[in-house]
Amino acid sequence: LPAGDRALLVELGLSERGVEAILLEDAERDEAPTGGDHRELRRRRMEVIAEQLEGFESALLRHDPGPYR
Repeated sequence: LPAGDRALLVELGLSERGVEAILLEDAERDEAPTGGDHRELRRRRMEVIAEQLEGFESALLRHDPGPYR
């Protein structure tokens, strides 16, 4: 993310690192899928990403930078 976007996330008490870590770990695991357990793990990781994105959305909707930027 650009520095300005990262600064806003910090101001809101958020971080992109959790989502990024899950996506990067999933990319590594895709190279060697292991069947049903792999699918269940991926499903849970996607649930975690969805929860984190909901948190982002809530924080961004509450953010009011004021009329002057």
